[in-house]
Amino acid sequence: FGPLTFLLLLLLMFQAIFTWATPFMDMIDLLFVSTGSWLKVNLPEGMLTDLLVEGVVAGLGGVVIFLPQIVFLFFFISILESSGYMARAAFIMDGFMSKIGLHGRSVVPLVSGFACAIPGIMATRNIENRRARIITIMVLPFMACSARLPVYALLIAAFIPQTSVIGFINLQGLTFFGLYFFGIVVAVIAAQVMNKFLIEGRNSPFIMELPDYKMPKWSNVFQNVFDRGKAFVTEAGKIIIAISILLWFLASFPRNEIPAQQSVSNIEEVSTIAEGQVGESESQLINSYAGKFGHFIEPVIKPLGFDWKIGIGLITSFAAREVMVGTLNTIYSIEGDGGEITTLKQKLINDKDHETGEPVYSTATALSLMVFFALAMQCMSTLAIVRKETNSWKWALIMLFYMTGLAYGCSFITYQTAILFG
Repeated sequence: FGPLTFLLLLLLMFQAIFTWATPFMDMIDLLFVSTGSWLKVNLPEGMLTDLLVEGVVAGLGGVVIFLPQIVFLFFFISILESSGYMARAAFIMDGFMSKIGLHGRSVVPLVSGFACAIPGIMATRNIENRRARIITIMVLPFMACSARLPVYALLIAAFIPQTSVIGFINLQGLTFFGLYFFGIVVAVIAAQVMNKFLIEGRNSPFIMELPDYKMPKWSNVFQNVFDRGKAFVTEAGKIIIAISILLWFLASFPRNEIPAQQSVSNIEEVSTIAEGQVGESESQLINSYAGKFGHFIEPVIKPLGFDWKIGIGLITSFAAREVMVGTLNTIYSIEGDGGEITTLKQKLINDKDHETGEPVYSTATALSLMVFFALAMQCMSTLAIVRKETNSWKWALIMLFYMTGLAYGCSFITYQTAILFG
């Protein structure tokens, strides 16, 4: 019953993370939206105000809103580690791990990957067998790291209903757990393929000392949670704000002088949108550098259910996965006309296609995007650490191409299947 207990603990953990963090996230989201609206009203109109509201505040809000979920995730992981349970999880999973070419010691790096792939990959140094270590590194990014969590949380909250499934477990929490479990299943399959076809050698026996069970030292737990939360805000925050400012520039220039109610069909640069009436802010975004680039790559990602705005997010998220949310927040902040206080979740739900009048985002789109993020290699820091740990660009490039290709194929299947079944 050990593996089953481990699985059940993970299910309860992710359900709690999603449920407990939601009220705090809603408050933070409303706080940043209200702050942006207040600044817009009280500061003089101009480029500096637009940069502050649509670039800095929107970008920072895209980081801080997910701090509650990050805090709860590290809280639970710290308890499992300091109580002595994590070492036992490695022990009970060794038999299964050996069958797929991994190692009992692979469990700790893989579980660490739920927080961040980088320390997880560095933790593979404890695996003496090079073959098992390489396979562990190559499948570790499939573990749903905390950087993916903001994207999952946004899409699940917006497009997955809060239907009760079993007792206090609802469909949103189950979807949240399902994404993590999906990553684990894909990692297992990928490890089996590499074990049989790609990497030669044999595994070494697994020997480790099990620590005694004990109550966690709460001061260490809370210190660890504080350090991880602070690192998330400061490290991810710097990247996201920098990209948000850059994106604001790309989405705001060149300045468009088209009248507010001009038909889109008269805008030469955009041939993919049929006739319709758009606001001044939206026509500005369409004709900006970012808008043109988004429409350029849209035909490639359209079969996945993605529009050009998501396309921009996919590009910027290569710096850090969580940048996706900040990118959408910046885009919709620039695009929005009027002074209504609207959260990003509501903006995604309300977004309509000018040609058909249908919602731009649907449950099928959300599922496709979550599957893409579950599988794609969208983190340049991870690629850099793979290069460092393997001392070769070979494995880093293999990881980039095989994970991206797998993500595209599975996302395509997910979207087309969801559309087929309505």
